[in-house]
Amino acid sequence: MRVTLIFPPQWTAAQPHLGMATLNGELRRAGHEVRLHDLNLAVVEQLLSSSSVALSLRRTLSAAELLPLELVLRRNAELGGLDAAAEKLGVIERWLAGGAEQVRELSAQVEGAREDLRRGATYYSPASYVAAHGILDRAIELYSLPYYPSRLLWNGLLHPHVPLNPDAVIAFAQSSTDNPFRALFEPWLPKILEDAGAIASGLVGISISAYSQVLPGLTLAMMLREAWGERPGRPHLSIGGNFFSRLRDALVSSPAFFTHFADSVVIGEGERPFSALATALEGPSGDLSAVPCLLYRAPDSGEIRETPEARNYPMNDLAAQSLEGLPLDRYLSPERVICIRASKGCYYGACAFCDSYHGLQSDQMNISRLIAEMRHLHETHGIRHFEFVDQCIAPGYVSQMCDAILEAGLDVRWFMNARTEPGFTPELLGRMKRAGVTMVMWGIESGSARLLKLMKKGVSPSGRLQILKDASDAGLFNFAYVFFGFPTETEAEAMSTIDLIRDHTDIIHAYGRSVFSLGRHSPLMHDPEAYGVLRVVEDDQSWATEISYQASVGLQGEALSEMVARCAHLCREAYGDPLWMALRSREALHLYLARHGRDYVQRFQFPRSNQAATNQPEFIF
Repeated sequence: MRVTLIFPPQWTAAQPHLGMATLNGELRRAGHEVRLHDLNLAVVEQLLSSSSVALSLRRTLSAAELLPLELVLRRNAELGGLDAAAEKLGVIERWLAGGAEQVRELSAQVEGAREDLRRGATYYSPASYVAAHGILDRAIELYSLPYYPSRLLWNGLLHPHVPLNPDAVIAFAQSSTDNPFRALFEPWLPKILEDAGAIASGLVGISISAYSQVLPGLTLAMMLREAWGERPGRPHLSIGGNFFSRLRDALVSSPAFFTHFADSVVIGEGERPFSALATALEGPSGDLSAVPCLLYRAPDSGEIRETPEARNYPMNDLAAQSLEGLPLDRYLSPERVICIRASKGCYYGACAFCDSYHGLQSDQMNISRLIAEMRHLHETHGIRHFEFVDQCIAPGYVSQMCDAILEAGLDVRWFMNARTEPGFTPELLGRMKRAGVTMVMWGIESGSARLLKLMKKGVSPSGRLQILKDASDAGLFNFAYVFFGFPTETEAEAMSTIDLIRDHTDIIHAYGRSVFSLGRHSPLMHDPEAYGVLRVVEDDQSWATEISYQASVGLQGEALSEMVARCAHLCREAYGDPLWMALRSREALHLYLARHGRDYVQRFQFPRSNQAATNQPEFIF
């Protein structure tokens, strides 16, 4: 079976994605022929070229000429959308006010900036790194202007007026005027169609792991279905990944999804089910009823059918991830940071706010198996940098990992997520440093003891500070996750989180903030009233993984937004303009820590005169 795997935008173009690599390994082990398309990387490379800048300018100028006429027509005919069209025209005119010189300069600089991120000499120079990203931001912004308010970002997508429901998503995917991806995908369709269509019964898989990939991924799926039509023997298109695995119930009752986007959806842990799907399609009958964890449209009746969930697939039995077929030399970073998992699920699994492990059956990989995979990637592809994407790793397992890495003599650098548990002793933290750990990303969440208890966080509010101090003393970089807006959070409790950060910049070396969102599968949803949630609001986003709600008391709406802004302002006062805030991603932060060391990264400050550095977007984690 020939299998074509596609990873769509919008994601970071600095590193390959774990989902592609693990699926690649499993399919190759099963004997299937695999073709990989990192379309996210390809699209970013396409955008960051002088020819793309010139084309973007022509499209923007055309929009600037047509919008005044559209405003007149809407006003005279008393049509809706007048304010939106006026706002779009204003955004374009402000951008073009810089004149032709800024566009010529952008066109001349964009390809050099793209290459600066691939070269160690410029990537590891803070000023060059920030300057390169500033140029790339401008190129992506220029491309986005004709599609306003939709806007592409370096590793994200803003689409404020597209709710995630069937009608809105289908309309957006079909639109050439509102959707920035149809034009981007056109140059790549012939190659994808060639790979997928060379064998009539081929399988095409699109991996949609995050919210930022939903609209571009579904746009691509629709374009492929349009190109194939409904001819007999066309390739089978399946969608997988973390995002739609959370929407099984919604998809069962959404035949439109299968009409417009996919023949099947793989739910949950997809490596074995997707490989089984390829094998089933290869058979003479093409019967999919025995493929586990699958939603599919029956060819005879058109009804949506579900297959049983799979049994647990132990991590030790899965194939090692494979980077074969990925363009490792083209990613926009001088060194690859490869994601890897030592475990799945969450060994704690009780935090009321979290459903990030939904659909994963808890398991750990044998240490020897883990070290073998790291050694293989190191020796085969020269990989030295690893990001452990486990929800969190228990101290006892971390201890075994460190011993095994040191015993094997692996020259690697890595970082991880963890809980501030007493098992992270000074001795273990020191051993982690010797084994190559650069950074630990701790779930701090809140400065309020009441909220930590309500969240069922299961850590000591005061004891965690000692763990952070011990980690700092060991030479590790501490990154703290915090969020605002947990139901019933008061202004004073939110301020306690801000004060926690501001008062401990010596041991909280960096932080990332977010706003609480109610996941469909979070423990909180089992008894929302116990957490102060008055009611869950049934809105029109049936394909969203998060749910709107109203809380009885606490920060909400505008007050919550103001608190988040206050956090940004007050913590900027405390930290100044540090290097870590300009690095944008945890992978870049890790590489800087590995290259320059913790003290350099912690102490480096941009001068206030450097507007490109001090006006960076929020840190992405």
